Amino acid sequence: IYLHTGVAIPVESHSQDGFASWEFQALRLLGSEARMQILQTLLNQAMSSRELAKELNMHLGVVTRDVSSLHEARLLTVEVSSRYRRYRTNIQTLQILTRHLSDLEHCSIFRTDHL
Repeated sequence: IYLHTGVAIPVESHSQDGFASWEFQALRLLGSEARMQILQTLLNQAMSSRELAKELNMHLGVVTRDVSSLHEARLLTVEVSSRYRRYRTNIQTLQILTRHLSDLEHCSIFRTDHL
């Protein structure tokens, strides 16, 4: 028997190194030049997928797919109006990722002073 009581919220799982599963997804997505262009463009102004495709001279289908992936990985926020869904780069997520990556510098497996 299944009982649905509201909106599903994914359970956060953390690996031993302290990264949540969404963080690994976000880091993977940052490996694409096109997705980095999307994030950079949306730093200063919210845009719809259509506006973004036009601005970057990219195919709408590619932009829509990448925007969806970036939003799912918390790299974009969405502003919903009566006509459009406009996306913006999520600065807080970038700060979390940056902090976690800089913490790796202090991790013993990356230190060279013991060699």
